[in-house]
Parts: sequence; structure tokens; C-alpha cells
Amino acid sequence: MSTQLNNIFQTLTELPKPLVASQCIFFKDELLVCGGLQTNDCYSYHTLKKRYKYICSYPNDVQMDRHCVVQLIHSQTNLNEIHLLSFGGQYRYKMKETFSMKYKSVWEISDSKSEHQSFNTWIKHNPDTNIGKLEDNLCGVRGLIGGINNDLLFITYHPENIEVIDLKTMKPLTGIKNNIMPNESHTFGISYHCFVPLTMNNEKFINHFILFCRDTGLLIKYDEQNKTFHYQKLPICTAFNDFAFYSSVYLYDFIFLFGGHNWNTRQRTKN
Repeated sequence: MSTQLNNIFQTLTELPKPLVASQCIFFKDELLVCGGLQTNDCYSYHTLKKRYKYICSYPNDVQMDRHCVVQLIHSQTNLNEIHLLSFGGQYRYKMKETFSMKYKSVWEISDSKSEHQSFNTWIKHNPDTNIGKLEDNLCGVRGLIGGINNDLLFITYHPENIEVIDLKTMKPLTGIKNNIMPNESHTFGISYHCFVPLTMNNEKFINHFILFCRDTGLLIKYDEQNKTFHYQKLPICTAFNDFAFYSSVYLYDFIFLFGGHNWNTRQRTKN
């Protein structure tokens, strides 16, 4: 078994510092690593150069516990840059904070800050455009871009909430029907979960998503015209019945789950 695993996994360059619950976005030949638990630093890992380069840091007074970072598509006009949105990572009754960044490759620009003040820096949103209410628990929140025009943000968070944000106004849509997700009777609800788009032949189905968390598996469909959610239960791997905190990647119509933490036994898995 160990020989088989060695053939699958390749050891890469050591991280610049220990990273826990970081959020990653792929951009060209780079993997952007955006902060994490107990670290506010962000890095670019170049997959060809096999090196890391520092991008920037979140403000020193920001503390994030399993936040979420997504790529904004509707506002992007230049293929040589990427627009990022960072939100969540706060418990109930903690002030919510949201940030935006326009990123240009740190491997292609100079280190002169005066030339690139509007890029590669997290810009804090005004309080009226922050994602989440004071009473929301946004630790382990997940988000995906959707909508016919890629201008909607779908967020799922504890205990069974799904919400739609209009990215043009940064306000939640009102009048959403059936916006409480059905989940199995698990003590901890839905959080630190897998939330990915449904794909067919590696093409995304608009407003179709898949969610896995412990013993809950859901196909989620959103009717944009009628502002209504529909749910279909999916089978879940029994080995993951009590697991969350796993990483997930979707590729060519497959979902890969890595590791995880069992809430009942406090055990971790390398599966």
C-alpha cells in the first residue's frame, strides 16, 4: 500500500510557513494560497518553477477560522489578472469582514509597490457590503459562483443555511424559497464541508451544486427565475459518515476528497 501511495503522491517544495485551513485558487500556472488559521499571509506557488512567492497579507487585526475565497468571474475583463473575494471565518456574534483583491502574477511584475498599488492587496469592504449577519456562524462557510451571468454567489454555512448574494450589489437576494437545506440528523449540522459545482464532460451545469458533509449528500438545484431551491439526496460513502474538515477537488466529473476529521472519535484520516 505504501508503495502505491508513493506512486500517487509527490512531495513538493516545503511551505514557507505552516498553513492550516488555507484557501487556494488556481490561476494559470499558479496556485494562490490565501491565508488560513493563525496566519494572514498569502503566497503564490508556481507549478512549473516549483517555488513560492509572497503576495500580501490580510490586515494584522483580522482573524479567520476557515474562511472562503472565490474567483469573481462577472467583473473580469483582463485575462492577465484575476479578481478574488474573501469572506467568512467568524463565529456567531463576531463582526463579519469581507475583502476583495485584483491579482496580477507576482512572477511577472516588479516589486515596486508604487506601480501596482491597486493590485495584490486585500481591500476591506464597507460594513454594509460585508457578507453575513452578526448572528451567522461563518466558520467553515463554503461558496460558489453561479447565475446565468456568473453574478451570484451561493454560500452554505452552519447549521443548514444556503444563501444567494447578488455580486453587483453585494446584498443577499430576498424572497428565496426553500432555502433551508435538508440534512441528516447529525449533531453538528453542516459546516467544514464539500461544496462543488455539478459538471458533465467537465462543463458546469448552471446553478447545480453538490454538497457532502458527514452523512449528508445533496444535489442542489436553484431556479433563478422563480428564486427557488430544489434538493435531491445523494448516497454518501459510509467511511465518511462522521467526517468533515476534508479537502475536496472536482476534476472531469469526479470529486476527490482528501483526509478529514471524525467529530465523534476525534480521529483524523489520511484516506
